[in-house]
Amino acid sequence: MILKQLISVIREINGGSFLPSTSDEDSQYCLDLSEVMLFADANGKHYYFAEFTINEDGSDNFSEIESAIFEFHDKGQIERPLPCDAYLVLLYEVDEISEDAIKTVISIEENEFLFHKFVMYYTKNEYDEFEKWVNDQPSKKVEDLLATEDLSDMLLKSEVSFFLRLLIKVPFMPMTF
Repeated sequence: MILKQLISVIREINGGSFLPSTSDEDSQYCLDLSEVMLFADANGKHYYFAEFTINEDGSDNFSEIESAIFEFHDKGQIERPLPCDAYLVLLYEVDEISEDAIKTVISIEENEFLFHKFVMYYTKNEYDEFEKWVNDQPSKKVEDLLATEDLSDMLLKSEVSFFLRLLIKVPFMPMTF
């Protein structure tokens, strides 16, 4: 379960707040299900983060995640966004990155009925190596992390694979070129 740890890392990469240019006090909301977090920006975009799991019997927790989000909005704390402004990032730990894991990711991401869905799949080893690598860096800014080493030589390293996937799967990560 890496949700809270990854949120902390994203805060560091974004210069102290989860969403760029928005304080956490103004953007973070607590949902009843502890595995789901919501961050909303001033433009009405909602970024939900949740830990996606598949049980041994093949069932998953996606309906629980959706229910927690709907119940939160039904309480009226914050207005439900339009589907075009709702982003759901699912953190999905897999034993290995395999064809079956990729098929699961694709089936989830293709159904954008209520949210834009991004599945951040990873192995425990990838995350552990990524966390160690980021903590060893003097600067946590994205552009500094990208410039740290010759990424072409590092693409096969698990921490870099995780980092690049994070940049792709989290829709608000700052990318300056």
